[in-house]
Amino acid sequence: MVAGKHIIYQIKRALRHIKMWQLIALLIIAGIASAELLRENNLGMIERRNLVKMADEQGDEANIRTALTELQYYVTTHMNTDMGDRGVYLEKTYQRAYERSIQKGLADDSASRNLYEQADRECHGVFNRTQSFPAYTQCVAEKLAPQQGNDPMANIRSPSVDLYRYNFVSPAWSPDVAGVVVAITFLLILLIVGRIILYWALYLFLKRRHQW
Repeated sequence: MVAGKHIIYQIKRALRHIKMWQLIALLIIAGIASAELLRENNLGMIERRNLVKMADEQGDEANIRTALTELQYYVTTHMNTDMGDRGVYLEKTYQRAYERSIQKGLADDSASRNLYEQADRECHGVFNRTQSFPAYTQCVAEKLAPQQGNDPMANIRSPSVDLYRYNFVSPAWSPDVAGVVVAITFLLILLIVGRIILYWALYLFLKRRHQW
């Protein structure tokens, strides 16, 4: 019994050497560092996503694949790099693929090609006004709706938009600098809470024994 009481006093004495203000100060520093590092991770994702968009504008397939690979690797190995529901959309690449499919499909049909070119001219105003390629394609489809039983788009398969949209999953925790600092922050929180709980448990235990 005496030995057990001695151990309790030793634990209490050890806890007193760990100053609460020191732990709180470390927690504040770690919290600020965590927020800044997580922000840097997110900015890193945005930077690489912008490189994908830039490569998409330029139209170099090799550069697009390289930029997508770098974006995928960064997002999947760093926390707080969520790309949102829409991810990144290769709009210009889709436009080029769409136009190729139209030109190929109408290559041997001069009448349909003339109808398409007329619809293209009329719908360019929609695209310039909305800056939305889906709005443009919808306009073209409406202009080329079956006229007297002839549908110029009937035998044309335009590419699926989903094939040109990419999204990657960010991990809940990653072993990079941000992840390590976040882990330290949580450990400090647990240490502070555990210290408070243990200190009061020992206090109540010793108070009860004193009353006995």
